[in-house]
Amino acid sequence: MFMVGVNAYLLRVCLSTILVGNSGLSQELNWSVEENGFVLSGFFWGYMFGNFPSGILASRYGSRRVLLVSMILQCIITFLSPFVAINFGVYYFFALRVLLGLAQSPVYPVAHSLFAVWLNFDERARGFSMMDAGSYWGAALTLGCGTQIQNALGSWSKVFYLFGTITGIFSIYVYFRVQSNPSEKMPSDDEEEEVLEGIINTPAAASTTTTLLSLSSSSYYQLDVGTINIKRNVEDKIPWKKLLCRLDVFAAIVGPFSINWSLFMFVTYLPKYLQEEYRFNMSSTHSSAYLLLYPYFLCGIIGITCGFISDWLVVSKRLSITHVRKLFQFIAATAATSSLMLLKHHISNLTTVVVILCFAIAPGGIVASASAATPMDLSQEYAGIIKGLANGIATFGGAFNPVLVGYLLTNGKCPTDEVFKQNQTLAWEIASTQSCKDAWGTAFDVGASICVFGCIIFLVFGSGKEIEL
Repeated sequence: MFMVGVNAYLLRVCLSTILVGNSGLSQELNWSVEENGFVLSGFFWGYMFGNFPSGILASRYGSRRVLLVSMILQCIITFLSPFVAINFGVYYFFALRVLLGLAQSPVYPVAHSLFAVWLNFDERARGFSMMDAGSYWGAALTLGCGTQIQNALGSWSKVFYLFGTITGIFSIYVYFRVQSNPSEKMPSDDEEEEVLEGIINTPAAASTTTTLLSLSSSSYYQLDVGTINIKRNVEDKIPWKKLLCRLDVFAAIVGPFSINWSLFMFVTYLPKYLQEEYRFNMSSTHSSAYLLLYPYFLCGIIGITCGFISDWLVVSKRLSITHVRKLFQFIAATAATSSLMLLKHHISNLTTVVVILCFAIAPGGIVASASAATPMDLSQEYAGIIKGLANGIATFGGAFNPVLVGYLLTNGKCPTDEVFKQNQTLAWEIASTQSCKDAWGTAFDVGASICVFGCIIFLVFGSGKEIEL
């Protein structure tokens, strides 16, 4: 699942770097900054709405099957992207990005379904954090090297073909390596021996009565002691009313949303922010171009570290699961809010800014041990469904952020990509105006406010205890 996470963000983030630079897609096709924001938001609209049914599909048709179809669709759409952009224009390309979002939306709900079944409660934080690290390292590779890859290949369209090929390879990996749950390999000889031993040592063994044995959270096996007949019985009814009316489920939704709001802004607009505010040349082959690697690479390392620490705190019984989840949510929110407020003051030193960006993006990894992990805690059986709801709502930030930031930058009279193309000196003079700086400051204020709100909600209502439905 680590490699699936890497692939997901390769496809998700590559457009941000392809739109920037003198040989970028938007320059070649003469797209405006508003049109850039429009197409950037397309993925997140599809991703947002696709998350809602993803958990249901995974529970009904199997995580492996849903993930495999998802990867194949991502591969096809990525290969089609250059053709659609060149021949049909911005609106059809937007529609294709929506389809890519729909195709990728099952990834995290499926992952939660898999982790809930395959991992014990004291393994889930580090399991999910490792997949999350893959996502951020995919983003690091794309943001840090995307333009260089484009220059090396000689065309932005070849970037899509390269990433499409990588997705196709991952599809083969999913086909051979991923299993929906332990039942797909049916009980092994050792597992069957354990089952039988447990039954034989009970009074029920004296008769041929039927026993229900839960081998996974979502799958029950009917075992007739007399004949050792095993059948799978799947519960299809989903208690929507009980799920949606619970405050702990609500907190599991709001918590990731509050962190992802600002995170998605950086994913889509970080190249442009550095280009405008710090004269950062995304097309440069200079070592400074690789500074974008550090925030996302560090985010993955911090996420994995927090995953191991959180599981250790639970296993050692120093803190309950609920307290662990709330602790890391508080740490994530504090880091995100502080970083956004520091960026608002437009620190002049680029190295200092990159350090601050590390702390601004790191909460994306920390939250994997906080509210983002709670769907697995709340219900093993419905983990994918709860995660689908949470991810869908969280992705609203990704869908709305590019449009909002694009609107703020336009009203703030910030330079367009066309101005940068024609006269970089003039563009940087425009970017240094107070109105443009205020536009970025407003975007940071919105992100910080939402982050604080989500943290409060999760601290009050969040829980790591399994719910009864």
